[in-house]
Amino acid sequence: MISEIFSIQNPWRKNTNYSLNLKSRNILNVLIQNMENELILGLIGSRQVGKSSIIFLLIEQLLKDKINPRIFLFQLR
Repeated sequence: MISEIFSIQNPWRKNTNYSLNLKSRNILNVLIQNMENELILGLIGSRQVGKSSIIFLLIEQLLKDKINPRIFLFQLR
């Protein structure tokens, strides 16, 4: 059961051409610029405003840039 949930939440682990065709957001550049920062970066906001979409866009960009392909996402819903 846990491995099935993991596979569903992390489709890029099996498909390296992962893309959801999401609309790009300006905040994505800020996140990418701060990836080397050792501080914790929080992404907060109201419900249904696109926080998960931004995370998926970031993962997609990291995969395109070939930065650490061992990306794990675990969502509590």
